[in-house]
Amino acid sequence: MMNQVSELKKLANQIKLEELIFYKKLGFGQFGSVYLVRHKPHEQFFALKCISKQQVVEQSLEKHIQQEKAVLELVNFPFIMQFIRTFKDNNYIYFLVEYVKGIELFDAIRDIGI
Repeated sequence: MMNQVSELKKLANQIKLEELIFYKKLGFGQFGSVYLVRHKPHEQFFALKCISKQQVVEQSLEKHIQQEKAVLELVNFPFIMQFIRTFKDNNYIYFLVEYVKGIELFDAIRDIGI
């Protein structure tokens, strides 16, 4: 899978938001929801974080979102999901990242009692 993600990162600018098929909601956080999506032309699954622009403005989160993107763009480590690209439309900001099947880190930490 990692080679597939690396190859798609090379094609990142060619991936269009409208080419993503939404399958299911994977979770939600303080700043948005995360969905399992499939890029139709390449048959590759990703996670897509959707952040409401209205919420960003109302809660003055612009700097936080910019910092999150900057960190994701810099990180390249096998145990951290890979950032692919961002999208935006009139209502949302989207972060497309590698889909890693499993549970959230917070849940894993809680389950082992740390």
